[in-house]
Amino acid sequence: SMMMFFFSLVFLQAEFSTDIRYFRKIRINENLAAEGMYPLGEDEGKRVNCYKVEFDGKNRPVRFEYKKRGTTLADPVFGVPVVAIDYSETYMKRSYFNSRGLPVPDDQGVFSVRVKLNEEGHPVALFNYDRYGNLIPDSHGAATYYWKLDREGRRVREMMFDRDGKRILNEGDVYETVLGYDENGFLSKRIFYNSEGKPVSDSRTGVTGIVYSRDENGNILKEAYAGSDGNLTENNSGIAYVLYSYNAEGCRVEQRNFDKAGYLTPDSSNTAVYVWALCFRREPYRNTVRSVCLQVDTLSPGT
Repeated sequence: SMMMFFFSLVFLQAEFSTDIRYFRKIRINENLAAEGMYPLGEDEGKRVNCYKVEFDGKNRPVRFEYKKRGTTLADPVFGVPVVAIDYSETYMKRSYFNSRGLPVPDDQGVFSVRVKLNEEGHPVALFNYDRYGNLIPDSHGAATYYWKLDREGRRVREMMFDRDGKRILNEGDVYETVLGYDENGFLSKRIFYNSEGKPVSDSRTGVTGIVYSRDENGNILKEAYAGSDGNLTENNSGIAYVLYSYNAEGCRVEQRNFDKAGYLTPDSSNTAVYVWALCFRREPYRNTVRSVCLQVDTLSPGT
């Protein structure tokens, strides 16, 4: 009937209509979905460095485009200019493109990922693909990741597999990673285990665990390293914990590296403190940044 046709047309328009919004930052949340942070108005979004995000009729993000100084460039999260997202009942797929719409790999060497969801919509597996749709390993050596979930649907145990479905170690000789969460639901720790179920140090970093403290937006305020005994330890660069600071717009403005004794200590680049300062001379973009690297001298703990 004409009435049924009308309602069907309205449904299809709602399903495929898009809404464009702007965000200063994005993050991959605990369900492996990209989400915008620090929303901007349309006028400001067209003037500053930010993400232009398209949403479908179900309020799901379907396209992320990173704009820097008015030009579409590789973003700080995926390492690509454009991310397209497709949804089905049991999968979420992310595909990566350059500013001309051609497929490109992300910073893990992967052209697209497909996340398998359970009946409650929580991720249980992730598959990495090349530009032709073939399974490929990422920079960690894994073609597929599988997760065991807790009762709240959160990923708590992570396992890696190669293209043939064989369980593997990552390049740091880690067989399995246990994940923990804080009271706000943000990822708060990663603990590494060997094939015998015992804590093991990641050979790349020399630590058995990483513990995160975050603010209400999920920004990491402190990143601390643990040994096999669960106590604070120093990584291969001599760093025991790192403190981060942010401005009101969510931009990271400082990083300080400390040893176990609480003294500032240089990293592998011989740098103890990084400072990012907003540059107001390049209007209208305003969030252009510059970095200042300070070498450690004789600074007291917590300086």
